[in-house]
Amino acid sequence: MGVIKGYADELQKKRKLNTTSSDDDSNQAEAENRRIRLGFFDPVMDAFNTGDFAAMSDIMRKTIRDDCIFRAPYIKTDMRGLIPLLAFFGLLHEAYPDAMVKVLERRIWATQKTSVKANDASSITSDSSDPMTSKDPLADAVQRVDYVYKLVGTRISSRPLPSVYNKMIEKLRGRTSLTQEEISCAINGMLSGDAVSEGECAYIIETGLSFDSNNMIVEWTYEILAA
Repeated sequence: MGVIKGYADELQKKRKLNTTSSDDDSNQAEAENRRIRLGFFDPVMDAFNTGDFAAMSDIMRKTIRDDCIFRAPYIKTDMRGLIPLLAFFGLLHEAYPDAMVKVLERRIWATQKTSVKANDASSITSDSSDPMTSKDPLADAVQRVDYVYKLVGTRISSRPLPSVYNKMIEKLRGRTSLTQEEISCAINGMLSGDAVSEGECAYIIETGLSFDSNNMIVEWTYEILAA
């Protein structure tokens, strides 16, 4: 009996050790995922601040899923993929050539499962999948990070940017890659107009990113909180 009891005690100790080790590994993985998600915006904004569109494009291409949904209040429909986001940042750079961004706050939490109505999503990528029937990417979201940041820059045009963006995005339909020069060509004078007299502008903006379990972005939202 003593031998059996001793073996049972030893087996229980091993199980406890294995459980503790598994919990430690899980905690380390969770901490690493949190670090990656909270820090994602930093290199993107560094590239934007230095005008390095190629570097920003490379970072985003590696971390944004093909079915990522881009939402902004003035966009006609929710758009999917990398191109709408690159076009958005490219337009910001064109409209505010000296713009600088500084992150003020970061918030992270578990996502609440939501769904996207079929008629609320459109695609301007060359992906052959039908966005009306494709899987809702938010079903894979596990964590969301909200970044609140300040954008300061001199606006060079009085033309309303929502209108310019929606017209520009139509010209880029079907593209799978994009450069700043191609964005400038797509805009093609749409920013020309009366000079803006207010000079330097400042905006407080909130961007929300939803990540899947592989730290890929499945949703990107944009909203101006104050101007």
